[in-house]
Amino acid sequence: MFKTKICEILNIQYPIILGGMLWIGKSDLVAAVSEAGGLGLMGAGGMTIEEIDSECSNVKAKTKKPFGVNIPLVRPDSDEMINAAIKNGASVIATSSGSPKKYTKMIQEQGCRVIHVVANVTFAKKSARHTPNSEPILNYVNLAPKSFWIKRKIACIKVHHI
Repeated sequence: MFKTKICEILNIQYPIILGGMLWIGKSDLVAAVSEAGGLGLMGAGGMTIEEIDSECSNVKAKTKKPFGVNIPLVRPDSDEMINAAIKNGASVIATSSGSPKKYTKMIQEQGCRVIHVVANVTFAKKSARHTPNSEPILNYVNLAPKSFWIKRKIACIKVHHI
């Protein structure tokens, strides 16, 4: 069995995390990834609070395993989105598109893990300063050939402990 520290922290069987994809990362895919032993992350960026409620309920009906919801912090209703996801059974909140400073403690106090997704190393360092109890779990660099429209993409994920 291939187990890593991220598996222990997120209570998953395999170190596989489904990215919270807008319009695609809905309950069927999220539940399938979680049921298979990874962490399914729902892409809630385009959802209403009611849709988050419904999609989380659908995930819970299909699996008893952990799942999460990705919340873009630039949304004016991100507080309500986070609360709806937690109320409906998400054990992980992945934050993106904004500073996690305001939200990390609130999420942790409700018993959930926080993953903050950033676009580059500069933002990862800034995120770490705002969340001093965090531990870097995964950093990866994907360098595409110059012929691709994206020349370089750097993604860093931080998992914040309770």
